Amino acid sequence: MTANDQHDNNETDLKHHDPIGNNNGSIQSDYVEANQTQAVCLMTTVPQNYASRSLGGKHTPTRNSLRHSRMIVMYRNGRIPRKYLPFVIKHYRLVKSMKVITIVLGILMCLLSVLMVLWSPTLRILDYPYWSAVPVLVSGVFGCFFLGFCPRPYPNKQLGCHYHLSKFVSITTTVISISASIFVLTLCIVHLVYLHTATCTSYDNLNTTCVCSIEQNSTSLFNESYHYGDFTCEEVDCFLRGVLATVCVLNILVVILELMYLGAQWDCNLKKLEYTNVPLKDRNGDEKSDDDER
Repeated sequence: MTANDQHDNNETDLKHHDPIGNNNGSIQSDYVEANQTQAVCLMTTVPQNYASRSLGGKHTPTRNSLRHSRMIVMYRNGRIPRKYLPFVIKHYRLVKSMKVITIVLGILMCLLSVLMVLWSPTLRILDYPYWSAVPVLVSGVFGCFFLGFCPRPYPNKQLGCHYHLSKFVSITTTVISISASIFVLTLCIVHLVYLHTATCTSYDNLNTTCVCSIEQNSTSLFNESYHYGDFTCEEVDCFLRGVLATVCVLNILVVILELMYLGAQWDCNLKKLEYTNVPLKDRNGDEKSDDDER
């Protein structure tokens, strides 16, 4: 066997056993035909990931990307959640607490009125504190309804008649409550002054009733006597005076709270929230000034 024949045999063996064979520019290797890839051609020590990646899929935002993005997420129905809306009045929590206290005061005054009616049904009608108890309770209920269930206004929103009607009723009941409280407070103070200046004695020997009268030589404004048919003199000095003093304190608190509520409503009407348009020239000037400062 000559050298040329041996060389031809070696080339034939390389064609069958070489993983990458070449015959006129076409791949004829069995290994390459079974694995249609060029990964075997990569000469690197870094491990490669040949898994297919879905590049056309939907992008899933991460928490970090959402945090640093400037997208405004809107609800499909276009309504803003109630917790993000501005309050219906300034100092909302304080005003609502005042109305809750007003309801409590109205309940206490109603209980005192019931107690006085049951204890002494023969008193004058003007001496009972229910003239202010019912308006105060109604004012507190309507105030809490207005603060809790009315739609919250925000800039450039058209409010319906429900909001304006509830606000009008709340303010009206508050004014009536103030007037009734001042009226009852005046009557209670006059009654206390009368009891302080009058002389009370028992009407009969059984000491079951009491008569209070002013001395004729006195310069007091009260010159008439009053017969308490359901009270003894001790009850007039202790029980009746205590109830009248309590009613005075409650009415004073009601007047203060209701006046503060009217002040909050007035302040809310003066300061309305509105969006203001910033001119483009001023905006550009502000940006330039910021750039100069930097």
